[in-house]
Amino acid sequence: MAEHRRTVGDICPGYGVPEHHATDLTADHVVPVAAGGSEDGPLAILCRSCNGRKSDRAGPIAPARSRQQTAICRCYALACTCAGGN
Repeated sequence: MAEHRRTVGDICPGYGVPEHHATDLTADHVVPVAAGGSEDGPLAILCRSCNGRKSDRAGPIAPARSRQQTAICRCYALACTCAGGN
């Protein structure tokens, strides 16, 4: 979370909505535990509202905010497992 705030700021990448300013950022399991994901599986950053909207759906989060981050990872996970992982 601290790294996200340091590099991107208080920005939620959005889930079903465009990226937006949010001070209530949370760590979200990319593959929800309720959908068979691991407790220590990859995490992504979402605000509480987007985290609730995502619920137990698995799948990619919106692309990263900056061009540099987008080039590195398109799933926006902190512990990325995608082909463009960080």
